[in-house]
Amino acid sequence: MKKNILRRIINPLIDWLFPPRCLICGKVALFNSYLCHDCFFDLEIFGKAPHSFEAENSVIDEVSSLYKFNNVMKILIHNLKYNKCDYIGTFLGNQMGIYYKNTSFKDYDCIIPIPLHRVKKDMRTYNQAEQIANGISQVFEMPVNIGLLKRSVFTETQTKLNQNERQENIKGAFKIKNKKDIPSSAILIDDVFTTGATTSEAANTLKEAGVKKVGVLTAATPLFSRHLKFVFEMDDSEDVDL
Repeated sequence: MKKNILRRIINPLIDWLFPPRCLICGKVALFNSYLCHDCFFDLEIFGKAPHSFEAENSVIDEVSSLYKFNNVMKILIHNLKYNKCDYIGTFLGNQMGIYYKNTSFKDYDCIIPIPLHRVKKDMRTYNQAEQIANGISQVFEMPVNIGLLKRSVFTETQTKLNQNERQENIKGAFKIKNKKDIPSSAILIDDVFTTGATTSEAANTLKEAGVKKVGVLTAATPLFSRHLKFVFEMDDSEDVDL
């Protein structure tokens, strides 16, 4: 009890002496502890299916990305994946949940984050897609299923691969862990939608196991303009591998 009272006194004092700074611009972050008001409103809503994903025989039933992958989103995703800022995933998931709560995505049975291979998960200490999924779950009140889909093959970064190379690189990467409780429908969740190679492979694995409907939601996409498809170059370590 005394410790809780002490925290309530000390924490506001620390914030006053050392106010939290925005990850994007470095100004005092008044919107939340890592994002200022101006940078929050620099997040650009995309809110529809990436229009370059037009495969007629796609196993994905519907796909949408909330934000454009602009410079603000790039910094947020980088910190989420590589600087142990897991709370950014929850924030993005909450925003996605609010945006999509009155859409067909609310009618699925469960949420499945795209799994990381255990090597990458050990390096990052958490799966960024799972953090986003948890944020969506808080709004949708829909269960997150991390016990069904497994990433069984370690794949190299797909950043510099074209669409065909990405599809070949990710082929056979996912397995079903539990064949007893197969949901009728599921939403796959990840951070960035680029070519759809990873989500398509994951969706195909789920459908082969008996899932009848698979949707895809991601936090962002660089595909809001075709000629900007790969304009947001990342470091070699930054494996935007969808």
